[in-house]
Amino acid sequence: MEFLQNNKRTIILILALAVVAFLVYWFFLRKKSEPQKSELAPLLERTAEMKLTEQVEAIQKDPKWMQDTEAVAAEENNPLEKQVILTAIWILKQDEKLSKEELAYLEQKYS
Repeated sequence: MEFLQNNKRTIILILALAVVAFLVYWFFLRKKSEPQKSELAPLLERTAEMKLTEQVEAIQKDPKWMQDTEAVAAEENNPLEKQVILTAIWILKQDEKLSKEELAYLEQKYS
């Protein structure tokens, strides 16, 4: 009987240590090894801005596209620069070249 009680205590001690080890990992070590949103934000913003810059340059290099964008800017009562950016964001969205996070960032910044 004493052997079983010692065995139960050992098992309970091992389980308790396993739970403590898991909690230490979960609350301390895991957070250090996984990138946090705040760490990813600058990278996400840079990639979104790079994609936007490429699309804006493509619009600006095409005279027909610029002419159409000027017409939309006049219609929407927007400055031409802003309309080029809004058009570029719209194109990137339609072509699915932006992640949800990138799209949200650009729309918040430029709308």
